[in-house]
Amino acid sequence: MPSTNNGAEKRRASLSLSSAVSFKLNPLSFGSQFRLLEQDGKPFFRSVRCERWRKISSSKTNDSWTVRVKEVTARVGAQIHVAKGGNIVDPWVDIGGHRFSWLGSLSAGQFLFSWPGERITRHGPAIKLPESFVVAPNELLKPGEHPVRFGSRDPASAEVRARLTVQSAERLEL
Repeated sequence: MPSTNNGAEKRRASLSLSSAVSFKLNPLSFGSQFRLLEQDGKPFFRSVRCERWRKISSSKTNDSWTVRVKEVTARVGAQIHVAKGGNIVDPWVDIGGHRFSWLGSLSAGQFLFSWPGERITRHGPAIKLPESFVVAPNELLKPGEHPVRFGSRDPASAEVRARLTVQSAERLEL
């Protein structure tokens, strides 16, 4: 009997493990991501909207743009990725006056995840388990437009990508 999956392969969840579990309902879409978190031993889901990656060309030390927080107060995080063949030293992202900074070098293929109120983690091809660092800011942004600035100590030697994550305060208890 033929299988009728009604497009289930398009809705297949993709999982990524860190201190929390994230998944997307549709891997081709932006914004439909959730994180499974735990507080006081109780698990819950939090909706996360991932902005598109912002490309910062090599030889630049800073860039700026804006992020819009829609309708409700939200927590905002940052992610940084270094492209092939380069590195970046002491990168930071300032969102509406709240700075996510990290002292150190990110080399080709590495990612830096700064989830609000959680330890900053570095991931990469040669890193078997994520490396954990200081706790990222856990500030709330009100609805509206907020300036974003990206910078580093020295000009990047390769293209760097940065994106923001916007998490509403809404929780779905399990």
